[in-house]
Amino acid sequence: MAKYASDIRSATKDTPLSDKQRDALVSNVAGINLRSFVSAFRAVKPGYDEMLATEQTYTMALGINSLKPKKENKEDMQNFMNLNLEMSHAARVKTQHVGYHYLGNQMQHSTVKGQGLFQIKQGKHNQLDRQRAQSTLVHVDQQSRGNDALVPIHLIRSSMINTTNQMMAPTTVSNQTLNSQSTENPQKVFGMREQIKILTRSKTATTVTPTQKKTA
Repeated sequence: MAKYASDIRSATKDTPLSDKQRDALVSNVAGINLRSFVSAFRAVKPGYDEMLATEQTYTMALGINSLKPKKENKEDMQNFMNLNLEMSHAARVKTQHVGYHYLGNQMQHSTVKGQGLFQIKQGKHNQLDRQRAQSTLVHVDQQSRGNDALVPIHLIRSSMINTTNQMMAPTTVSNQTLNSQSTENPQKVFGMREQIKILTRSKTATTVTPTQKKTA
């Protein structure tokens, strides 16, 4: 799981949560404070789209926090919580990169005015965001098969699959109309998208370690 979080960061060019940021998130989970958690989580990376809905990240963390660790595995449980928050945090992409524009179909995540890669006019993201969250839950039901330790990984993995398949078009293909005003590099964005897709095809992330079995 730690490697998977690191691999996601490598693909999205993200940096780990600081101790202060992580502690604030954990505190909000312990205090059952959704509003503060959402605010704190989004404030870590303003201008980015969370591939896993922030509310889902909170619910996932809440489920982990509800488990009652024994004295001997309390540290393992905390590490499990930290790693899940780290994975979700790493699975973010710039709002400028989320969208598509082909054959009259267009969507651009709300972003800096004029800087979206796919269009200047923005919209449709909220609808697709809801669809992404729903498809993620369906995927987890199909894949986890009652193994609670794997649920967070399947949540993250499914959210990345849906983002690259439905919400983040390849920026170098000929049928996409890109916004000439954007300062984003289409080649770099395409490369990042491909790295994310490679991660979603990997099965190594769904291997449960003894620690995960013990803490779940």
